[in-house]
Amino acid sequence: MLNSEYKKEAIARLGQASNHYQQTYNNTMDEIVSLHDKRIDAAKVIKDVEKFINSLANTPKDYEKTIIDIKVNRQKFEAEVHRLELESKQANKVSGGIVQERLYLHWQVLSVRP
Repeated sequence: MLNSEYKKEAIARLGQASNHYQQTYNNTMDEIVSLHDKRIDAAKVIKDVEKFINSLANTPKDYEKTIIDIKVNRQKFEAEVHRLELESKQANKVSGGIVQERLYLHWQVLSVRP
């Protein structure tokens, strides 16, 4: 009798821990997707600012160096995004996970937008 009570208590604790873990996991994944969206938007803004600065007729030379640095960082970011996209597609093939499908669909939507 004592063992069955301990077993029931352990199973109940395991269920609570599992629920807590799942909630934390879901929140983390939502925040990761949100952060990624913000980084993509920031890269677009940087690209637009770069175009604007380049369109100015009397741009100081300091801006040119800064813009080159920003452009290099943006290109590194875009290369990293591309690498993550490929990894996501590969992980989706292997695991078939919901998160990977969600990120893949998100990338498809982004690639269609002008």
